[in-house]
Amino acid sequence: NTLTTPEWIVMSALWGREPQVLGEIIETIGDRVDWSYTTYASYMKILSDKGFVGFTTRGRMKFYYAAVDKETCLRRREHTGKAGRQRRGGAYAVHD
Repeated sequence: NTLTTPEWIVMSALWGREPQVLGEIIETIGDRVDWSYTTYASYMKILSDKGFVGFTTRGRMKFYYAAVDKETCLRRREHTGKAGRQRRGGAYAVHD
C-alpha cells in the first residue's frame, strides 16, 4: 500500500506533530492545497482505512497520529517505483 500525492501532503502534516485534531492538520497544511473541510475529513478516513493514520477519541474530538513512519512510506514508494510522480497544475500539486 502506497500513498497518493494528496495523502503525502496530509501525512507530511502529521509526521512529528501528532496527535492533532483535524483543524490543526488543516492549519499545518495551510495554502499548499485548496480543499474543503469535507475533503480533509475524507482523506483522514481513507488514510485511517488504509492503516496509515490512527486516532484516539476524547469526547467528540478525534486526535490523529501517523500509524506508519515517513521512512517506511518512502521505502514503499521507492519499492513500487512511484517516487516523484505528481499531478501538476491542479489541486494536488505540492508546493514546498
